[in-house]
Amino acid sequence: MTKLKSSLNLIDRWRTSNPEARSFIWEGTTGTDRRKILSRIDHIYTTARTWDIMNEYKIINCDFSDHNGISVTVQDTSAPNTGKGEQKLNINILKYLSFQEEADQLLNKLENQLNRYET
Repeated sequence: MTKLKSSLNLIDRWRTSNPEARSFIWEGTTGTDRRKILSRIDHIYTTARTWDIMNEYKIINCDFSDHNGISVTVQDTSAPNTGKGEQKLNINILKYLSFQEEADQLLNKLENQLNRYET
């Protein structure tokens, strides 16, 4: 990985912006004494050229996994800000049986995953 980063001139955006910070996206335990292990094993690399349009880089808590997520927002600051727009569900879709069935399947799947996580 070191050679690849060097040959492509890639920068670990988070580490460069936070040289002293200690933040981790994975945690686990090891040994019979169950010592805690922390690691930042996922990275987002960028070139110097795209550095200026990476506006937000953060670690996101994920309660149902031993990994937290990482995200980066890439937006050219000279572009006009159009906002997120109005987010709404077309209520008429609720009338369709195929939508109801698929929504029910997805919610059941989520409920099963949550039940497995709790145990």
